[in-house]
Amino acid sequence: EEASPPSDMSVAYRVQTAMTDVLNAYRFEFDESPENWEAWREGIPTNVTERVDTCVDDLGYGAASQAACVGIIYSACPGGAGSTNDMANCSVMESDYWDARLNRVYGELRDLWSQQDAEERGYNEDAVQLAPTLLTAQRAWIKYRDESCSMQRNLFRGGTMGRITAADCMNSMTAARAMELESFMGEM
Repeated sequence: EEASPPSDMSVAYRVQTAMTDVLNAYRFEFDESPENWEAWREGIPTNVTERVDTCVDDLGYGAASQAACVGIIYSACPGGAGSTNDMANCSVMESDYWDARLNRVYGELRDLWSQQDAEERGYNEDAVQLAPTLLTAQRAWIKYRDESCSMQRNLFRGGTMGRITAADCMNSMTAARAMELESFMGEM
């Protein structure tokens, strides 16, 4: 019989257990078989990106989904448990996925807000314009992400772990931003 956690830790214990369950539900086991490597040469397999989409759909756009849904592609990538170079390449593949997702939602949101801005100007020329604000915020965010991840790389002073850490930083920050913009679309 499993012992129950102490009462003063029950909330933290429940949260940790729930997060572990979520992570286990969406992650893949590393599969370094030749067939799996071959599938990844063509790009991220569809079943992997579908699992990411399902994770975000199931969990929404908050911190829980960012913790659970980021890393699914990496966990499926055959090189994720391999050499430093393989690990960095897997992280970059996931980062590329989130970057494409971010660019897609950014474009959709920009188009939507541009249309709304034009409609607003039709009857209120002093209306707040969202599309230019989005552009300014996105440019500032990109600079912040790039500088933050560069700092992560530099912490290792040229060591091989710096490449992995920087790729993971890009991955995590880009995914978080993509989900943030997707949440704005959901509010429209």
